[in-house]
Amino acid sequence: TVAIAVQTYIEAQEGREKAAGESRGDARLRLSKHVLPSRLAAVALHALSEDDLGKWRAGLSKELPPSTVRRVINDLRAALNAAATKNRARLPAEVALIIKNGLATVDAETAQARDKLALPDADIRRIVQAAATVDDDGGWDGDLLRLVLVLSATGARFSQVKRNAVGDVQIAQNRLMVPTSRKGRGKKKASHIGIRIGADVIEVLRPAIA
Repeated sequence: TVAIAVQTYIEAQEGREKAAGESRGDARLRLSKHVLPSRLAAVALHALSEDDLGKWRAGLSKELPPSTVRRVINDLRAALNAAATKNRARLPAEVALIIKNGLATVDAETAQARDKLALPDADIRRIVQAAATVDDDGGWDGDLLRLVLVLSATGARFSQVKRNAVGDVQIAQNRLMVPTSRKGRGKKKASHIGIRIGADVIEVLRPAIA
């Protein structure tokens, strides 16, 4: 059933996070809330149809942000594809196509939403300044400011930036070697990506790398 596929995926995902020294539990939270309580959960994989997936999608709350819908869909797609691969000898040949087509409509909707996600420079500057103010008030010696500034300067994920080490800052080249994201799969990726950062960012980082 879809429920078994989802539970298996959650356990595998948490195993990978534990091996990587992380414990987010995002997949469990999303799938437990939006998939497991639904009628879709009881559907057997060999009987799964595009209509089943479409009805489940239509039943999601209209108040969910597009980004949340996209993540739930991606989690469900990954869970179903993993189960389909593992049990392919016992499932119809078209099950992979059913999964792809049944969940494809969300891609177009969320692609438009992502186009509007970039904040104007003025807003980013205000956020950085607010971080500096909170940092001063909390007596955090620039830790919050550096974190927010590097996030804004690199566009990297929080999970990447928090793994940055002193040796990743290349002052002479105005470059920060950002650890690659652990998301995705396929061929082995490089451990870091070089991103050019401004001299102003380097100056804020200097007290931490001295």
